[in-house]
Amino acid sequence: MYMNEEKLSIYDKYTLHGVDQYYKKFSKSYHNPHEDKIKNILDNNLQYCLNQMGKTCKILDFACGDGLISKYINNKYCNIIVKGSDPYFNNQYCNYNFSFDDIISGKLLDYFDVVICCYAYHLLSPDKRYDFLTQLSMITKKFVIISPSKKITTIHPLWNVIDDIRIDKITIIVLESNHLYFEK
Repeated sequence: MYMNEEKLSIYDKYTLHGVDQYYKKFSKSYHNPHEDKIKNILDNNLQYCLNQMGKTCKILDFACGDGLISKYINNKYCNIIVKGSDPYFNNQYCNYNFSFDDIISGKLLDYFDVVICCYAYHLLSPDKRYDFLTQLSMITKKFVIISPSKKITTIHPLWNVIDDIRIDKITIIVLESNHLYFEK
C-alpha cells in the first residue's frame, strides 16, 4: 500500500490496483463514499419504478458490494424480495457470487422483475456491454443503472431507455427489455 493511498479516490485506487485486485484486497473495508447521495436519489427516483411492478417484486442487487441497495430496499419496502450478487463480497446481502462474465456466459438462470446495478456497470469493459445486455434481457424486464459516470453505453436492440437522468453527479438509467421472451 502506498503511503497516501488512503487519500486516493476509488477511481484512482482502481487505476493503481485494477478493479479486480482492488476488490479482492479491499472488499472487507469497502464502503461507497456516496451512500447518502445514492439513498437520496433512490428516495426520489426509484419509487415509480418499483410501483410499476405490482404487489410483489423480485429484485437482483447486482454487484451489491456491502449491500447498500439491498439494505435500502429492505428497509423501505415490505413487498419486495431482494437478492444480492457479488463475486468479491461475502456478507448477509450476497445470495449469489455471479460476476458480469457469469451473466454473459448465461450462468444466472433465475428471473427478476428488476436488476439494479449500483456503481459497477461503468466498470464493465465497453466491449462486453453488448453481450451483458443481451444475456441480461433473458432474466429481467427492467435494468436500473446507478453510476458516477456520464459515459454509460446502453445502446442495444433488446433494450429501450425509459429514463436517463443525472443528479448530483450521479447518473440513473432505467432500461426496459423489449425481448420477445417477455411478451404475453
